[in-house]
Amino acid sequence: MKMSLADLDVCAREIEEVRDKDSCFPGMTQNPLRRDPIWQLEMKTMQRLFTGHVMTVGLAVILSSIACDGVAGERGQQAEARIRVATVAMHSELGEFETNLARIAFWSAKAQGVGATFAVFPELCVTGSLCNSKMTQESARAIATKAMSIARPRLEALCAKLGMTLVVGIVDPTADRLRNGAMVIDPSGYRTTYHKLWLPNANEQKWFEAGKSLPVIESQGWKFSVGICADINYQSYFSSAAHHGAEMMLCPIGGSGRDSLVNKKTGDQTRQAEFHRNLHMKFLPARAADHGLYVFYANQAGRSGDYWYPGLALALDPSGKLVGEHRPTEGMIVTDVSRKLLQRFESRRGSSQRVQPKNSAGQAVAVKIVGARKTEDGFVSLFNGKNFNGWDIMGRKEGWAIKDGVIHSDGGQSGKWLRSKKRFKNFILKVEWKVSRGGNSGVFIRSGTDLALRPDDMLLVTGYEVQISNARRDDSHCTGALYGFVAVKPRPDESADRWHTFEIRCQDNRVTVKSDGRKCIDFDQSTNEKTKKKPLTGYIGLQDSHSPKGHYIQYRNIRIKTLQ
Repeated sequence: MKMSLADLDVCAREIEEVRDKDSCFPGMTQNPLRRDPIWQLEMKTMQRLFTGHVMTVGLAVILSSIACDGVAGERGQQAEARIRVATVAMHSELGEFETNLARIAFWSAKAQGVGATFAVFPELCVTGSLCNSKMTQESARAIATKAMSIARPRLEALCAKLGMTLVVGIVDPTADRLRNGAMVIDPSGYRTTYHKLWLPNANEQKWFEAGKSLPVIESQGWKFSVGICADINYQSYFSSAAHHGAEMMLCPIGGSGRDSLVNKKTGDQTRQAEFHRNLHMKFLPARAADHGLYVFYANQAGRSGDYWYPGLALALDPSGKLVGEHRPTEGMIVTDVSRKLLQRFESRRGSSQRVQPKNSAGQAVAVKIVGARKTEDGFVSLFNGKNFNGWDIMGRKEGWAIKDGVIHSDGGQSGKWLRSKKRFKNFILKVEWKVSRGGNSGVFIRSGTDLALRPDDMLLVTGYEVQISNARRDDSHCTGALYGFVAVKPRPDESADRWHTFEIRCQDNRVTVKSDGRKCIDFDQSTNEKTKKKPLTGYIGLQDSHSPKGHYIQYRNIRIKTLQ
């Protein structure tokens, strides 16, 4: 049975519903898997996802242990520049791009759920390996063209929703000849498409045109490059990427060799996966250590068409140490990437020998720098991602932390609020936020020096609070409302544990609020007796997690543009 997007949504909702009722999740570190309702539903979901080959119990065990141990391990850590990268050994159905995009969405959500902000998927995973089939190139181009028309906007929406950077294997039909590519998308949208440089055999050389550029991409404050399958054999690609500042190599793989080692009756690919693992571990540690890079290897899983893929995921740190692996089924590993560890090996990246890389056609390969998105015209960042410069903490300092470039407040810590050092009159403020299930917080605009209650009319702030809430509230006290004054219309998305965006515009007496791009407030305060005397100038404020212990609020990408 093949999995539709609707089926995927149903499974995701089922898992969330059971998770809400299960008090031991996600904090438990010892997981009684077979009795755990989350595990049972993940097993059910993945059995429905798998089509055409055997599903093993090992997959869900790894998923559940990662989810529980990963979240629990974060508690009590000091703020440090680090991220998590998911390496996904995903199964692809040949030609079934809708099903494959649903799988990408499923695994991305699971990765984001355990704190990953980057994920790499296998080679050609959107369409399956069309070149390893009996179809003609004309038929393949038709499939790839339709797939890409759907994949790019869908993945852009997914990355914006999850706050993730994805590297996804595709067949690129945009040139005269097909190209074996990896599309890179981050929360800001499409970044680039990398084309495989080394086509290792006559079949691939018949199907594809070799790429001519090697990108070094900056996304979410980190720099990385990409290598597809046979590309990882060539040190010059790694050295060129490292020399230009890459900190990671994200490698989509589609190797299907040694299918004679597969037990075709049972679908057991243990021996095939072990072969691929041992083969690549002969040189991947040197690729990582010689250049001071993290290396992530994500191969396809299971049978697709007439080919078998080993379901192998590997992660190596800058010392060359293997720090994560998964085999031989569809599955995922999630790896901490530490800026501190990268700094220890920074000299290796800077001293990487500059060798002119060439592709399999003997053509020179140019390094392409894909820099960070430029700041929007006129907008200035109010948060540098490192410290609270520009802000005053109006409650207990212990109530606030910065983790991985994100402002974080836990419930029950009496952090009260952060107040900007500057006052603003007319402006556009953009803030990204994420709140826990049942959580409560808000963004203050045109506020006074404190938030003390006024006994005459019980107003919390001299200006307004743009409410953030995942609790059940009426339209005047829900997310996006000018708390207690103006109700939202329409009611915005209030989903917990996902990134959302406010765009708040104050122009004299008019206040407008957009939540995730949809306008929900358009209000002229001069038309209301209760608001017409409210100040037109004040501070920007970020409320703490105004909820009991166990809840949280997070903020990032806080920027403002002053208006006349």
